[in-house]
Amino acid sequence: MKTPTTQELIRLGRWRTSTFWVKLVGYEGYYLIRGNLVVTIPLLNDTFHFTNSQFGIVMTFSELEFTL
Repeated sequence: MKTPTTQELIRLGRWRTSTFWVKLVGYEGYYLIRGNLVVTIPLLNDTFHFTNSQFGIVMTFSELEFTL
């Protein structure tokens, strides 16, 4: 296996750092929104006129999206 050059190591370090920060901010945003979801459910139902079944489907796909 080839030893990485200095340039490649620098680029790898940048990718690792940016990947870390993107994941961290993404997870924080997800949990922030998830924590406030209970408060927003009535507003979403009033705005989009979802039935409970439709809202359940939306939430199911939201959770599946997160797990993938």
